[in-house]
Amino acid sequence: MTKFFQIIFLILSISLFCINETRATHIIGGDMSYTCLGNGRYKFILKIYRDKSSGTVLDGTAAIGIAKCNLGGGGIQCSSLTQRDVDLVRVNLTSTRDVPPPPYDCVETPPNVEVQEGTYEFELTLPYSATESYHIIYQRCCRNNTINNIQNPLNYGATYSIEIPPIVQSQNTCQNNSPVFKSFPPIVLCADYPLNFDHSATDAEGDSLVYSFCPAIAGGGRNGGGATCNSPAPSPACPPPFNLVPFKAPYTAANPMGGSPMITINPRTGVISGVPTTQGQFVVGICVDEYRNGIKIGSINREFQFNVTSCKLSIVASIAADSVKNSELFIINSCGKSNIEFTNHSKDSIKIKNVEWLFNINGRSSIATTWHSIFDFKTPGTYLGQVIVNKGLPCTDTAKIEVNIFPEMDADFDYDADSCVYGPVSLLDRSFSGSGVMQSWFWNINNETTSTSRSPTHIFNNPGIKRVFLRAKDKNNCVDTITKFVPYFPIPPFLLISSSHFEICQGAPLKLSNLSRPIDSTYGIKWYFGDGDTTSLYNPTHAYDSAGIFSIKLEITSPNGCKGSKIFKDYITVRSKPKALFDFSPKNLNTFQRVTQFKDQSVDAIRWNWTFGNEYSTFIQNPSYTFQDTGQYPVRLVVTNNIGCKDSLTLLVDVEPIVTYFLPNAFTPNNDGKNDEFIGKGQFYGIKDFKFKIWNRWGELIFETNNPEEGWNGRRKNQGEMSENGVYVCTIEYEGPRGKKQKIEGFATLMR
Repeated sequence: MTKFFQIIFLILSISLFCINETRATHIIGGDMSYTCLGNGRYKFILKIYRDKSSGTVLDGTAAIGIAKCNLGGGGIQCSSLTQRDVDLVRVNLTSTRDVPPPPYDCVETPPNVEVQEGTYEFELTLPYSATESYHIIYQRCCRNNTINNIQNPLNYGATYSIEIPPIVQSQNTCQNNSPVFKSFPPIVLCADYPLNFDHSATDAEGDSLVYSFCPAIAGGGRNGGGATCNSPAPSPACPPPFNLVPFKAPYTAANPMGGSPMITINPRTGVISGVPTTQGQFVVGICVDEYRNGIKIGSINREFQFNVTSCKLSIVASIAADSVKNSELFIINSCGKSNIEFTNHSKDSIKIKNVEWLFNINGRSSIATTWHSIFDFKTPGTYLGQVIVNKGLPCTDTAKIEVNIFPEMDADFDYDADSCVYGPVSLLDRSFSGSGVMQSWFWNINNETTSTSRSPTHIFNNPGIKRVFLRAKDKNNCVDTITKFVPYFPIPPFLLISSSHFEICQGAPLKLSNLSRPIDSTYGIKWYFGDGDTTSLYNPTHAYDSAGIFSIKLEITSPNGCKGSKIFKDYITVRSKPKALFDFSPKNLNTFQRVTQFKDQSVDAIRWNWTFGNEYSTFIQNPSYTFQDTGQYPVRLVVTNNIGCKDSLTLLVDVEPIVTYFLPNAFTPNNDGKNDEFIGKGQFYGIKDFKFKIWNRWGELIFETNNPEEGWNGRRKNQGEMSENGVYVCTIEYEGPRGKKQKIEGFATLMR
């Protein structure tokens, strides 16, 4: 935390000790002026300045004292004292966001330091007196406890008053108006920056004004009631003579701030100048004496608390550089390139009015005035220069520049490897520096490893196009990089394979794996199985159709055309397998015939395993089997020979579903329980889309049903009156289980 911010923190912490100090505390200054309205009437303006902080406000009403005094032999003698309560008419708020410290607008100050300016306006009628002055007085406690240049600041309030002496009083016409300060004082001053603030006043009559630093006047205190001079807000205000605030050494009323050179005020112009060097808060009294024809006719004074803090320029000269030394020397290094582009990073660019670049190149000055610039230094060497922003203006800054032009440096390398043989790859540094001395190397070899050797070697784990990166540096710290792609596709030093078995049965799958390394999918692979078959699969599966002993050959071709091969002699023994065969009888199985006999016809079999669909299995050589239902059933026979080789055969056995439907010739619906219904007989399982219809001799449909289990009882639709004896036409249509359509036409003879 800077000292200034510590000061602000302390200011905001003074909600302090005094009773009735919650209003108008943190007073930091004030002044009073008057205007003559004629006929002994005057308008007065009182301004009070206060640090704005939470919980404190300006007094809504100011107790103004009016004293009538003369100057006797023993000093000022006041004969009467009256009071006027005056309302606050307006409050202005000023902060460092709005007003920069004088005289520059190019420094950065602590943000949001705020001061309230409260204005009280009132009019008084003052009867003419040839011997007595009128003193208009306002007194208020308290000052900030953090003030540096007075003793025990909390114990002293302030008095703001103005005198109307007999010399300017008049019965009817106005003889004078008081001077009025032109400017609001600066809220913040910058330590170690020149101060040049115009604190002058204007005078309506054009009288001569003389300016000086003067004592701060005490008034009000921390104790006592409202009628005492030591109360926070004396009511009424106490008349002169007034007490002065004691300054703390080495400060005095005439030297309120110190500085180097010391802060002074020009008696003729009112300009306060000097260089404040001590951070803190300082009470400063400014008096303006008014002279007419060489005679002093009046005086005004202002008291204000000046805050001095550490500031920094918002305008800063800066450029893009490789490094910065001691925060002021910008260093740019260039290797092999003499034409240098300078990038201006100066701030605040909006406030920068001009830019000047200056270099001494081989004994000649070279200047540029653009925001960015380009200079050609032509030959290697060290060159000094500078960039100045706002040259000749109050807000200016300079950045020193050092440019080092080094000889050219290029990184490069070769690689050495037998393209067909698996082994180390040598990386050979070919970097060049005009300085003649290389300093260091850094290699990144395909993200597999790094090296700082000048010319390293490396064995890659896998084939492929390998990315090799080199960063080389010479004695001038010039750095260059290069990336190359190294092809690496050697033939494996050993061709290796493995298999799921070394002895298999004829027709059984053999799984082969290629264990040769290093290779990848870009390599050409070819297998020779020894039975005339080949493949280009990486890890193939193969079945041999005949028995015997077979050699296997593996051939590998790299992407760059290198070849390697190996024969694995008598690698696989293939054993003969039996031949599975069978037949069955009868073959035409159906709903009524579901039993059949199976007969083994296999060759060289000694064991049998039958499976009938998912229903049943057996190890009998010639089994018979009854199928549980109609349908198609896979029947599989697996046979094994005397060396354990197997063969299998699967046949599909069809058990056909059959539907039968038969109609009688006649029926006798006489309710004797015998032949009372005309209905079909047979096997109905699996029947679909059944339609049974009967017509009389007039072609009238008298019965129909979709249910094969339902017959005709002789009545109309099986519900009306009994039909006459006779012959009736009937039809039956249906679809069998496998989609075969059937139609039966016949006659139904009804007899009772």
